[in-house]
Amino acid sequence: MTETGSAVYVYGVMPTPSRAIASRGIQGADVAIVEHGALAALTSPLDGTTLAARDLRAHWRVLEEAFEHGVVLPVRFGTVLKSEEAVRQQLLEPNAQHLTDLMEQMAGMVQLNVSGRYEEDALLREIVLQNPQVARLRERNRSRGDQAPAGDQLALGRMVEREIARRRAADGAIVRDTLGPLASAVREEEVAHPSAFNVAFLVHRDGIDDFGRAVAELRTGLGDRVELRYAGPLPPFSFADADLAIGAGAWG
Repeated sequence: MTETGSAVYVYGVMPTPSRAIASRGIQGADVAIVEHGALAALTSPLDGTTLAARDLRAHWRVLEEAFEHGVVLPVRFGTVLKSEEAVRQQLLEPNAQHLTDLMEQMAGMVQLNVSGRYEEDALLREIVLQNPQVARLRERNRSRGDQAPAGDQLALGRMVEREIARRRAADGAIVRDTLGPLASAVREEEVAHPSAFNVAFLVHRDGIDDFGRAVAELRTGLGDRVELRYAGPLPPFSFADADLAIGAGAWG
């Protein structure tokens, strides 16, 4: 139970776990379970109105440990309700069917993240080799040194930016086309240079090995201009986020 006067912080929802969550929650608090039928909300008391960066890390630690028990649906960081009874009445009870359906969809699924970062020297060499107009203007600017017209320098910068944007779009398509068929769902984030792409894939546990082999082939195909990073298996938080209208506050 929460202390008198304490609000209740909510991490996520899962089937009732067989054992307690050992990880410390926000503000170092113990994690408690608020149950409604077969559903359990992971909560802890919250004192005050301020959450720190370490509380965000604690939020994810709790959810990661919960994932070891089974399916867990995260709620937005900073979700707070007035009491345990409010957790039941505003979160669990009105959303019971939606939460149950979503947990069934996420059973046996993991998230695999694939991101890329451009190696700028290798990327620029490729652009110069493949675009004669860039190569000519670059050489002309280099030959003039500090005397190169500002207009030419600006034009070169814009041409290179367009080439990078074109390659980012093409590389993102390669990632989706190569790995997408091995996943049940794909979520792609917008990125800015020097990032090339950042894509999350929802994959069944049985398909992790096949996915890993495809990532290795993708790394070879992209060459040295992209530093490829592969993370997982992770809880499928990009696909299981319980974005619910529960009348909660968001504190930062």
